[in-house]
Amino acid sequence: MNRRELLSTVLSPAKVMVPPALSHSSVEINDKCIGCNVCEAVCIWGAIKRLEYGNSVSIILSPGKCNGCGKCERACIFHGIKVTGESRRDRSDACVALLEFETRDCVSCGDRFRDTGGDTCPFCARKKGRLAGIQG
Repeated sequence: MNRRELLSTVLSPAKVMVPPALSHSSVEINDKCIGCNVCEAVCIWGAIKRLEYGNSVSIILSPGKCNGCGKCERACIFHGIKVTGESRRDRSDACVALLEFETRDCVSCGDRFRDTGGDTCPFCARKKGRLAGIQG
């Protein structure tokens, strides 16, 4: 499954259950994030944005828009994002940079991904691993 397939699967119409009283939750992104943009795509509140400039990417959170529904966390197959549920009501609603990183193009599919030293994105690397297990 590549990034485009994952986004189309995740964005299919579904009812969204929004838990009450979790407005302005805290969101954390860890080093497992590959910058695939799924979290931004599934956030119906527009709380997460992926900003690109050249080969650099920043993942930005607007805390005032996040209600803690956790859809971004459930959509991330790499477990790169976590909604803590910790209220941010007493904090500023100013945007926060959660993660900044350099990107590169995957030699297999052409998608941009977080540069970790490899030539293929994690989607293509997973696919290669599965195919090697079947063929080997």
